[in-house]
Amino acid sequence: MMKFILSLLLVGASLSIKADNIVNVASNAGNFNTLLKAAVEAGLANTLSEDGPFTVFAPTDSAFEKLPDEVIISLLKKENKDKLVSILKFHVIAGNYPSDKLPLLPLKTLNGQDVNFKVDDGDIFINGAKVLKANINASNGIIHVIDGVLTPPKTISEASAKGIIVRGIQMGVPQFNHGNHSACADIYEISLRSLLMLPNAKLSEANRKLVSKSLLRLSEMDSSTEKAWEARSTFDKLMLSEL
Repeated sequence: MMKFILSLLLVGASLSIKADNIVNVASNAGNFNTLLKAAVEAGLANTLSEDGPFTVFAPTDSAFEKLPDEVIISLLKKENKDKLVSILKFHVIAGNYPSDKLPLLPLKTLNGQDVNFKVDDGDIFINGAKVLKANINASNGIIHVIDGVLTPPKTISEASAKGIIVRGIQMGVPQFNHGNHSACADIYEISLRSLLMLPNAKLSEANRKLVSKSLLRLSEMDSSTEKAWEARSTFDKLMLSEL
C-alpha cells in the first residue's frame, strides 16, 4: 500500500516523468520509501525526474531506520523543509558518475558541498557510508545504493556535541560490526574533528583537550581497530561528562 501511495504522489509531482527515470526506478525497487517520501515533501521529485543527468546516492529504508524516529519526523515538518532540502541535495551530483569514476576526486553535490570517496578492500565509501549496490541505471542518470544517510558538514555549526557523538556512533558501529574497521575509524575521527569545530560554548575546555589528546593518539596508531576503540573510548568519556 505504501509503495502504491508513493507511486501516485510521484506521478502527480511531474506530468513529464519518464517510466525509467531515477524517481520511478527507485520507486519500483521498493526499498527507498522513506527517501522518496522525503523527496516529495522537499519538492525534489520534479528535479530528479528531469533530463539530468544526475548521480544519486540513495539511502535504503534500513539506512533511515538508523536515525532516531524523532529526527525523521522533524525533518518532514514544513518548518524544516530547508534543512530537508539541503540534506537530500547532499545525496545528488549533477552528471553521470558510475562507480569506477567515484574514487578519483571529491565531487560537489547539488547543495554546493563536496562528498569524498574512499576504497577499502574493494568497497566504496562515501563520507563513511558504504555503497551496497552500484550502477543502477536510469534514463536520466545513475543510482548508487548506500547504507547510511549523508549529513552535510555545514550543519556542524548548528549541532551539539552530544548530537555529533551519537551520529558518529550510529554511522560507525555498523561498519565495525561488518568488519569495516577502517571505515569506522575514519567516521569516528571525522566526528572527533567535528567536535573541535564547535564554538567554546558547546564544548568545554576540558573536553576540548580530551578530544585533542585522543586525536594525537590516533595519529600515532597504525591499526584501524585500535583507532576505532580509542575514539569510541573518548566518546564514552565525553558522554559521561556534562556536555
